[in-house]
Amino acid sequence: MSRTRGDQIRMSPQEIDEFLHGHWSAVIGSNGPHGIPHLVTVSYGLMDGRIVFSSYAKAQKIVNLRRDSRITCLVEDLGESYGSVQGVLVYGRARLIEEPDEIRPMMKAVLTRIAAAGRAITTDTMAERVVEKRAAVLVEPDRVLSWDHRRLDGAY
Repeated sequence: MSRTRGDQIRMSPQEIDEFLHGHWSAVIGSNGPHGIPHLVTVSYGLMDGRIVFSSYAKAQKIVNLRRDSRITCLVEDLGESYGSVQGVLVYGRARLIEEPDEIRPMMKAVLTRIAAAGRAITTDTMAERVVEKRAAVLVEPDRVLSWDHRRLDGAY
């Protein structure tokens, strides 16, 4: 039985984990109020291998996730060419966290990742300053897809 192109480019669970740890922003999709997908870029962190992010509690993405917890998260590295594209796509459910004491460690996970990516921020101060106005999201994955086009060795 021959391998499909999807089999050739799929990452292992360890490679997915390494890829997600190597990036700090994701495009998340939620279901808007009129059935139109709502896509936004967020900074994310990882807690127990799951994507977490934070936003203002009144932000459209949070309003959408309160109504419908289905979420999609895309972390992609476009590289220099099609042959170097890598990505991870997570389909899942958003678990909304709205208690400040539970939000703080999630925000710290996100802010620590942003700082590690070379962004000048003070994680504890920033988290404390805005935590009362925010909600956090823990993505519970249902399905994870991945691709690493470098494995195709230029054969598309």
